[in-house]
Amino acid sequence: MAELFDPLSGEVIRTDLGATTGDLASVHAFAAEDGGLLASWRTSSGVVAELLDAHGGLWPKVGLPGELAGVDDQGRAISVYEANGTWHAQACTLSEGFFLHG
Repeated sequence: MAELFDPLSGEVIRTDLGATTGDLASVHAFAAEDGGLLASWRTSSGVVAELLDAHGGLWPKVGLPGELAGVDDQGRAISVYEANGTWHAQACTLSEGFFLHG
């Protein structure tokens, strides 16, 4: 369950993002540029992410190569993952409801 609280209006927006596997350590959430919430969590098929925008709208869930680690100064989500013993970081930009990797 994700919640956004608007301190100016007192409004609380709630939504169920989906089931996770493992414990809560696999859930990562960060503030989005528009005042929303960007969250990732581990499912049985890998890591998925979703954006809850500031108005309560949910963007489509997308698969990520790894866990969300933060948001950079350009508003891109940073995903980190290990491949063949080497750690990698990948920036993901939100565009038209989808994450664009690159």
